[in-house]
Amino acid sequence: MNKKSFNSSLLAAVLAPFFIALGIMLIKLACNNTPALVVAGLGSLMAVPILYLVSVTTKQKLLIKDLLTKQRKAFLQVLITRAIFGQMLITAGFALTTGVKSVLLLRLEPVFVLIWSIFLKGEKPSKAKLGLITMLIIGSALVVAPNNALSAPNIGDLLIILSLLFLSYSYMPTEIVVKQSSAQGLNFLTTFISGIVITIISIFIYPNAFSSITTKSLELIFGYSFVFFIIAASLYFYAFKTAKPWVIASLLSLEVVYGIILAYFMLQETMTINQIIGSIIILASTVLIGKYYQ
Repeated sequence: MNKKSFNSSLLAAVLAPFFIALGIMLIKLACNNTPALVVAGLGSLMAVPILYLVSVTTKQKLLIKDLLTKQRKAFLQVLITRAIFGQMLITAGFALTTGVKSVLLLRLEPVFVLIWSIFLKGEKPSKAKLGLITMLIIGSALVVAPNNALSAPNIGDLLIILSLLFLSYSYMPTEIVVKQSSAQGLNFLTTFISGIVITIISIFIYPNAFSSITTKSLELIFGYSFVFFIIAASLYFYAFKTAKPWVIASLLSLEVVYGIILAYFMLQETMTINQIIGSIIILASTVLIGKYYQ
């Protein structure tokens, strides 16, 4: 493995969670006055022209034809599991729970990635890997433990966890597409198609929502679109060039650090003792993953 290439992929996996966490905060703010599906659909569509301009400016080939022919099966799996079902569920979940819990619950993703790898690829995880994954589970469980209003589980938490079933499955076809085709093309095409699909669905469910969107909401949706689809997604897909899927999923645990800070300043949310302990456990497992699984 080219060490320079791996390091750049690792750097992308470390930077992506900041922009993912920032996107979550913007979703929370936008959903105060706009339905989550509308935010998800418009956010995707707003990103499409920018993604295209970036590809033209940087002379990156999108390889759309390859995605729709040679990589069609893997592409459709990413589109359906990640860009459509995963995005709809997770956006709705973000809107129905706190910003702090949103970023903390996302850290269950490596658990699902590992489970899919065991069942679909026949991988046999080592004791060390199982131990680190267990740490992530314990840490995540602490952040949704009952005993106070902020930590009590709610429907938003359940939607986020359900979305992770779809999102984690997409890691495998994403790895295939990125290594054999174009990460930029995958990001562009899935964003474009999912934006159309989710927007059409939201029009049927919320027929009057689009006519009542305020300028402030549009600004927040555009901000979410830019940091989530343009920056975060580009870094995320790039990381798959050399880094292993479960390592990427685990390093995204840095969302915890970024998310806690952003939630405090942008949403005025604070953490409970359980969540602080859970965050420390999550971060400790992340450090160990980055150290031993390069």
